[in-house]
Order: sequence, then C-alpha cells, then structure tokens
Amino acid sequence: MTSEIVRWIVTLGIAAHGIGHLVFLFATSGVVKMAGADGGTWLLPDSTGGLVRIAGGVLWLVVTAGFIATAAGAFTLAPWWRTAAIAAAVASLVMLGLFWNGMATSWVINAALFNLGLLAAILIFKWPAINPAGA
Repeated sequence: MTSEIVRWIVTLGIAAHGIGHLVFLFATSGVVKMAGADGGTWLLPDSTGGLVRIAGGVLWLVVTAGFIATAAGAFTLAPWWRTAAIAAAVASLVMLGLFWNGMATSWVINAALFNLGLLAAILIFKWPAINPAGA
C-alpha cells in the first residue's frame, strides 16, 4: 500500500471520527432528542439543562474541531498533526468520561476505542512513520 493511500485512509478515518462527535454535541446540547442519550453528566446529577448543556456543547464542538484540524494536518503532512491528534483524543476521552451516563453506551465505547487506538498508534507504535517513504 502506498503512503498516499495510507494518508487518505488515516485522514478519512480521523475526519469521520471527528464528525461522529457531533452526535455527542447534539445529545448534550439538547438540539436533538436521542434514545438512550439525555446529555447529562454524572459529575452533576440532574444536569440535563442550562449551563451544563451549553458548556458541554461547546466542549464537544472543540473536540470535533480538533479532530477535523488533525485530519487536515495528517493529509497535508503538517508536523503538528500528531500533537493535535493526541490532544483531540485525550480531550474526547475526558468528555466521554464526563458524559458517559448521558449517552448511549455503544456510542461511547466505540468512540473511546477509536481514541485509544489512535493514541496507541501514535505513542506506542510510532505509526505512521514521521517521514514516510515518498512523502
């Protein structure tokens, strides 16, 4: 597989994951009512309204933007994309932890697994290579 194809796969995967975070944004902000997702957080019981919804919505938007920026950086081989990926994945994991009980469990688990996989690929396996052949 050429480095160009790998770059496309990585870019599209990260972008799709980022766009998927809009589900959490919509559930937390209350824009859309979803089965199994009241948008609340265990940190503040009975927190399905007001300031928590606004703050949660803004933070989910920041996470989404972080993954989209990461995808753009990965596509252009920007030197900062791995740092952005780590920051976005960690922020996403923190938000998933805070809003665990306010979301459908399968959504949270799938998003967390992607984040952990991304972190493992970058931090443990040093993948993709910093200077891929042909880049």
